Amino acid sequence: MIPKAEKQAVFKSFEPLEHAALSLNYLTQMTDPALDFLPYGLTAPFCNPPFAEHNRIDDAELVASWLEGISCCREMLGTNKGADVEESLANLLLKQGWDADSGLRFPVRRAWSPDLDYCVIPEMAAVLSALNRLCETMPGDKRADKRAASLVAGLRAIVVETKQRMAGSGVFEVEEPCCMFPGDVFVRGKGFVPGVATGFTDWMVRCCALIAPLVRRHAISGDQAALDLATGLANTITSLSHSFTYRNEFSGHVHSALATAVGLAYLGRLTGQDRYVAKAKGIYDFVRRSTSAFGWCPEYMQWQLMADERCAANSISAMMQCAMELVDCGFPEYWDDVHRFWRNHLAQSQLVDTGFLPKAGKAVDTDRRAYKGMAERLCGGFSGGTAPNSLALGRANAICGTCSAVVPVGMLAAWRRSIEFSRGNLLVNFPVNCENEYAKVVVGYPNTGYVRIKLKKAARVIVRVFSWMPSPHEGTIDGRPAGLERRDDLVSFPACEPGSVLELRHELKMRRVMENVMGLDFFGLWRGPDMVDILPHGLGFRLYQRVEGASLETPNPPSENLAKGPIQPIIEPVNVKETRLNRRKAPRS
Repeated sequence: MIPKAEKQAVFKSFEPLEHAALSLNYLTQMTDPALDFLPYGLTAPFCNPPFAEHNRIDDAELVASWLEGISCCREMLGTNKGADVEESLANLLLKQGWDADSGLRFPVRRAWSPDLDYCVIPEMAAVLSALNRLCETMPGDKRADKRAASLVAGLRAIVVETKQRMAGSGVFEVEEPCCMFPGDVFVRGKGFVPGVATGFTDWMVRCCALIAPLVRRHAISGDQAALDLATGLANTITSLSHSFTYRNEFSGHVHSALATAVGLAYLGRLTGQDRYVAKAKGIYDFVRRSTSAFGWCPEYMQWQLMADERCAANSISAMMQCAMELVDCGFPEYWDDVHRFWRNHLAQSQLVDTGFLPKAGKAVDTDRRAYKGMAERLCGGFSGGTAPNSLALGRANAICGTCSAVVPVGMLAAWRRSIEFSRGNLLVNFPVNCENEYAKVVVGYPNTGYVRIKLKKAARVIVRVFSWMPSPHEGTIDGRPAGLERRDDLVSFPACEPGSVLELRHELKMRRVMENVMGLDFFGLWRGPDMVDILPHGLGFRLYQRVEGASLETPNPPSENLAKGPIQPIIEPVNVKETRLNRRKAPRS
């Protein structure tokens, strides 16, 4: 039972723009001005003092993904803040690291670079996505278009097209275009070298994260080579490779599989090929079965015990993007997933209070490592490893550079669809506090059940309603009762003039929901779309502390434990440890 005092508590509302502003803080501050704002990809928030450190990935994937993340945050906020960092990252991306022979982009050689000069093929997905973003936001700048065309041509040149299948019974022709990369690591001047690889068993799926930016490249510029390459990769991953079973199950990296699903859905929608959409939906549904109602999802599928899994924020973002693509493909049931994931576990995965972190003290910045102002700079970063009820700050990817860069893409995708205007109809898809040139929306969740819309242009207002909005719905226009019309999940008001204030109200009660997540039972307390608390409470940095005005429960800072050597990032989960739950049993005699 909840104590009576807690029943009267006021809970913090979900503010999308506040999360975007915090994200922009992290992406602009966690950079190195001495190196043209090169990102710090690795952080150690729970060392004493906390620090950030340069790594190969900073100049490989993060230059591109941070550029796109900053651009998405700035679009949401409508601000010029961070424009200098974005411009500097754009120059790094466009001017440095490009190999004239292969057309690929390699990390710039730094003091901490490994001896081998290589690029990882899945990193090119982030590079091409950022180039697409530059082509959209700066259409007059031909540099990004030229680099994107060169990258697509370079990727097209190194794939292998499968024209025949050699089976034990003979040779069979492959009827549709299929292509694949010979490996996932490309060495400068040598190409694909046998024995040089990431070692990931799901590398083909990771490489197919390229499908979505390739399709986007074609949609922006009409680049036929990009569409051909996307189609060839899609045909291989959905048929020849057997990376996904007939039930669309897989073993490996969730974010990469979802990024592939986003590309398949986008390709299917663009070309009218329903089989791609069906595959994307199957992949999403498979991951969704291991995902909570509030958005926690595993970082890996079937690589370790589910109880050992943690959730990376970029996987939640990919879930949102995939769900939005499926909505556009004709599956409106996924609107609710996007909304609840966005305002619950994605928001909770962001570090919004760093006042408890220790100060730098006498630690001195070096060329590779930064200590100064780390508590303020870490604020707004997203976690690469949360449990449903806690954020473990001691993990190597506790605050993850890749996640922090990718999440704003998902946030912007949801933000753009919050309010839509078409043919005189204003559609409110997500009940969140938001505003655009057509209307301003204010909601009362999680404390009061109302959606209030103030019109800036004449329109017929339609509000999307969800299962947690119990009937009856009451509507008013400028304080007077209004007749509502409901069709499926849409409630319509009569047409109104600019300046009108429309309000949709419904009952809102506390709901108690037991859910098995991560192989464990959790007890969620919900008010409308918001989970305001979860039991048992988490250790480390406790999540879902949503009581307004209450002081946050934060972990005690550790004693001084300054790491002398470089951070060792997590490559993949360790081997599963034998327990009484999975111990091999002797066969029956």
